[in-house]
Amino acid sequence: MNTDTVHLAVSNADAERVARVSFQLICRLQDESPGVQVAALTALFMLFCETAGLRPADLYSYLTNMMADPLGTGRLKHFQAIKTYIEEDCKWMTA
Repeated sequence: MNTDTVHLAVSNADAERVARVSFQLICRLQDESPGVQVAALTALFMLFCETAGLRPADLYSYLTNMMADPLGTGRLKHFQAIKTYIEEDCKWMTA
């Protein structure tokens, strides 16, 4: 898959589906230690970027836009729910 194809696929991904899969990943990781959780997510992100030839900053920009509520009230409810879940169930992150 070339870089342009990946950029297009990411920018056109369905936000609700992205949120659902993100929630599945965080649920899967919750039994691991805090260090393993963060390292695993970071490693996956880095390896994906390297393999696909993408700049992390580009993906960060796409996802910042995807998660934003178009009415300007913060994040879309699906992503806000994930953030709340992380705040409540991963207290070590916000302590």
